[in-house]
Amino acid sequence: MRTSRKIEDKKNYFFELYFNDENILSKKNQQPPLVFILTRRTVLFLFLYLAATTMFFFIGNFQRFLDSNLIIILRTAAITAAALMFFSAAGIIIAAVCCIIEKKAKSYYIIHAILMTVSGIAGTACLIVYRAVDILSQGIN
Repeated sequence: MRTSRKIEDKKNYFFELYFNDENILSKKNQQPPLVFILTRRTVLFLFLYLAATTMFFFIGNFQRFLDSNLIIILRTAAITAAALMFFSAAGIIIAAVCCIIEKKAKSYYIIHAILMTVSGIAGTACLIVYRAVDILSQGIN
């Protein structure tokens, strides 16, 4: 009986902490804009897809995939990295605009802008490396 009360108290504590009116984006009218949400999810998807294709490329090198298959994986990863750069830049701009407009949730948008900057830099680095490897794999003619 005592343990169930402790669990109930913890549930109430976390409920109050999470859904309290002082929370940054707790009210329905203070949700982030739909464009920001879609951009954030797109950046997350592209970042994870880029990580998966990178892992697939390295595993393919060790498993001795055919050269044509590795080139397809490289080009897919390069296109994904380019899209990641574009959507990260768009997300940074949207986060900056929302940070200027919103009064309470500035830290929320600043954190997401930093995360999108990091993912954009990672996408840029991957794009440069993948395009270099693709050009070198075609040979000098």
